Amino acid sequence: MSLNGKPVGEGSFEILPTREGALPEYQRLLASSPTSAVAHFRVGATAALVGQLDLAERHLREASRLSPTWWIPPLALGRVYLRQGKRDEARERLFFLRGLLLGRRDEPETRVAFYKMMLDDLLRELGE
Repeated sequence: MSLNGKPVGEGSFEILPTREGALPEYQRLLASSPTSAVAHFRVGATAALVGQLDLAERHLREASRLSPTWWIPPLALGRVYLRQGKRDEARERLFFLRGLLLGRRDEPETRVAFYKMMLDDLLRELGE
């Protein structure tokens, strides 16, 4: 696996467009599990993919609050903030993520190197 031409691990994944109807489906899942960080993340990430950035922001913030050491919500929230032009908020979330990853090595199934490279790219976009 590589990111921007740099090797970050082995394996593969495919990014697919959001399936039609996914957002209402995830919203129903969230209604049945309102304290689930995963359910909030799914609504937030899907909302971001379809351009509903305010909805995405709200649910990604809640996913981060419910699971404060989970790496993916702050990364996704930082990207949403960048798309909204909220550079200070993006910077804060991305530096928070940097702290979560501090001292972590790329262990099997963690993809730490992948997240660190994505983080570095986003911080460069912010001029950091």
